[in-house]
Amino acid sequence: MRGRGLRSDAVRLGARMGLVGCLSLVAFGVSAGSALGQGYTAYVTSGPNGNNTVTPISTATNSAGTPISVGGWPFGIAITPNGETAYVTNDSYGTVTPITLASRTLGSQIPVGGIPVGVAITPNGNTAYVTTCGAGVTPISLATNTPGAPIPVGGCTVGIAITPNGETAYVVSWNDTVTPISLATNTPGPPIPVGSAPWAIAITPNGETAYVTNEDDDTVTPIATATNTPGTPIPVGIDPLGVAITPDGETAYVANNGSGTVTPISIATNTPGSPIAIGPDTGPRGIAITPNGLTAYVADVTAAAVTPITIATNTPGTPIPVGPYPTWIAIGPEYAGRATSTLLGCSPQRVVIDQPTSCNVTVTDTGTGTPVTPTGAISFDSDSPGTFSVSQCTLSGTGASASCQVTYTPTAVASGQHALTATFSGDYAHTGSSGQTILAVALRATRTRTHCRPRTMGVETSTVCMAVVRDRGRGAAVTPTGFVTFASNRPGAFTGSPCILSIIGGVSSCQVTYTPATAGLHELTATYSGDSTHAGSRSRTILRVRCARGGPRSPSRRGC
Repeated sequence: MRGRGLRSDAVRLGARMGLVGCLSLVAFGVSAGSALGQGYTAYVTSGPNGNNTVTPISTATNSAGTPISVGGWPFGIAITPNGETAYVTNDSYGTVTPITLASRTLGSQIPVGGIPVGVAITPNGNTAYVTTCGAGVTPISLATNTPGAPIPVGGCTVGIAITPNGETAYVVSWNDTVTPISLATNTPGPPIPVGSAPWAIAITPNGETAYVTNEDDDTVTPIATATNTPGTPIPVGIDPLGVAITPDGETAYVANNGSGTVTPISIATNTPGSPIAIGPDTGPRGIAITPNGLTAYVADVTAAAVTPITIATNTPGTPIPVGPYPTWIAIGPEYAGRATSTLLGCSPQRVVIDQPTSCNVTVTDTGTGTPVTPTGAISFDSDSPGTFSVSQCTLSGTGASASCQVTYTPTAVASGQHALTATFSGDYAHTGSSGQTILAVALRATRTRTHCRPRTMGVETSTVCMAVVRDRGRGAAVTPTGFVTFASNRPGAFTGSPCILSIIGGVSSCQVTYTPATAGLHELTATYSGDSTHAGSRSRTILRVRCARGGPRSPSRRGC
């Protein structure tokens, strides 16, 4: 059986709404807006099997963002020329939902009656026109988001496109016609006959030709807008639905739902080119082209993905998963983003090696107007050796600011000042920013103690002296390493100085032997030189050295 995917969906919806004979389908021209840079955002509608959402896709990275829940079976979507607002038709609710793209928040639903399907916006951004099954075409004033009087157009109206000069809207109806509407007076003109079961329509940039997809005929009908006369149908794939035209006006691309292909049509000759295979055998529906003309994006219901096509070579890229039932696409300028400031602070601000400090980062929306709470992750970096508890933390907050925390632990002194940087890369509503703080880092303090046994002795009698070095820094202790040098204020000899610290039972110590050469009080000094983590320290101890008994010339009486 040939693919009547969207049509069968619409039949079920029409029965549910009690509008027998009115079919609901998304079919309308691309609303792209003007480019604000090299990147754009594609917005994809997903029906009830896709959780009633609109999913943003960054065309710079071909990655999908967080879906925006809109409810009510969203189908049609168009974006204002300034890229600030998307308008989505909700078939189940009989409404249109505005989405503020900066904050991705929903506005109040706009009632339009019947089953709303397609939507197109005038080039000046003043009015949106909504096609419906059962209520003609409804204009919406975008200044106030209020609907006007419906424009009577026969049949179940689906696709709609507006000429680049903003003078005429062309409306596709399921009575196999296209009706031109003069937008100056909102009056319909004589219907133009096209093929069987027409769906979507797109108009060339010069406004001279409109192209209409005919599902039952597997064709596309060109219409000369100067005379409103149809031309010879152009054969394409099975069940053509979506259609989009490149900004240079050279090629129309048609999504063939029944054959899983996209057919390029040369507008100069109205001849089809080789079909481009898009994944499964069925599924391509909506199609849109980036304003720079480099890429076409195709919504594929069967693949639950959107496939980018490189227009220069007509080659499909890797499908972008967007969840079930992606239906229609509009491409708008990449949102420039609200300005932000990032503030980073750590407490304590002065630490020693291996002492952790808690660092808090706050990102604030500094843009004009109503602030939008920043979201996303913060990444961290240090210009000196140290570790962060996590490489990124996730912002949380309300209003204009959001914050998160990490712990930083320096592992070396380096210059004694660690420059820490927190970077906010931006989100759907904000530009990125970064903040920095300087952390003072010092060596860990130590204490050195000396113990000699015995402490009282005769001249030229040896004593063993042990130096114990302990970590006295803040936080968890780190065992000191290195060596200790001994010195005496009186004549005497050390064996084993300097001595290298060894760790026994978690204690750093070493020992030397001291032999005094004269009697009296010997003040010994043990100096720990420190290591890469620890500062040096020293200690003193006193030895009592007496004269030994014996003759005045005996060795034991030297120094007495």
